[in-house]
Amino acid sequence: MQGAILNGLYTINAPLSFRCPTGTCVWPDFTTLAATSHCHNATLKTNITCQHGTHASHQCNYTTPSGLLLQTESHQSSDGGYSSKFNSIAEATSNADDCAHYDKDDGTLALLATAKIVRDLEQPEIMECKVEWSARRYRNFSVKNGKIYFGDFDELPLSYIDYRQATPDDYKNGGFGPSCLLQFAAAFDRRDIKNRDRHIFAVNPADHRRIGASLARIFSSSDRDEIGRVLYHSPSIEGTVHIHNITESMTYMVGDSHSATQVAGDAIASEQFISVSWQWITLLVVEVLMGLALLALTVQLTEREDVVSWKSSALVSFFVQAKGWEENLSDTSVRGIENISRRMHGSIQFDKGAPMFVRVDE
Repeated sequence: MQGAILNGLYTINAPLSFRCPTGTCVWPDFTTLAATSHCHNATLKTNITCQHGTHASHQCNYTTPSGLLLQTESHQSSDGGYSSKFNSIAEATSNADDCAHYDKDDGTLALLATAKIVRDLEQPEIMECKVEWSARRYRNFSVKNGKIYFGDFDELPLSYIDYRQATPDDYKNGGFGPSCLLQFAAAFDRRDIKNRDRHIFAVNPADHRRIGASLARIFSSSDRDEIGRVLYHSPSIEGTVHIHNITESMTYMVGDSHSATQVAGDAIASEQFISVSWQWITLLVVEVLMGLALLALTVQLTEREDVVSWKSSALVSFFVQAKGWEENLSDTSVRGIENISRRMHGSIQFDKGAPMFVRVDE
């Protein structure tokens, strides 16, 4: 999960995992455990106290409405001195590794606050954020041509209801796990008693604590370290770049975990069909039948008149030798060839018992 947090911080893509064998799939509406954040500007409600010391030093403490303490300072020296431009602090909300000592009524993981210095230390911009578990309800989730479409989804807050003892079914890949699990229910579960069990999420208390501790460690920074500089250059700590990306990356990691439950959908495959117009097929069949009938009638008539059926056919030249058909036509025009062909006649004659096709002109 710490890797997912860093991926989101540096805006490294961590797409949602899915399997769609045909490239086009749809899923029914489903609800999943997710991470979400809520941020607001707390400048007006922050208690600011500043002290001026020796050597042109200046120190300010900012106490946010949630009780988080931020400290900034500035001083002058021969090498130019230093003045704080950004500072952040975060605290995990749970230190319990067992369920019995969990004393919260929601799924808050960590609280964090940032101070961005606008003009001087006594005029900071204070932002407060809360990172917590939520229930995300997807509608019209689909994949089209290999591209994922999230459709519509709602972020529903979770409330802590109780804990339960863990069972072997909670460890899908075997091994060992916690003896108990924290149970959180989505907001609509309190009204939807019939489907209450369908929207309860169980969280390992040790994982809950460690994720909160990781957030607290990463977001306790200043402009003197790398993470602090990343947050300082963000257009908005609440905005689309950092906190939102972090919670999205955490959500995708939850869906990819070994204890995640897969949601079955439908794979859509395209299949081509041929529309047959039977009236045109009938026309072709009738035409073929008429051709066969004409052929049969021709054979019958030629046999009745005692005429060989290949009398007017060129096939005879393939079966017998030809005699007397040699003629130089190289200097003859096309019309001349046509005139000569009108005078040409031939007959089959036997020479020493061998049939020959002999030219006999009139």
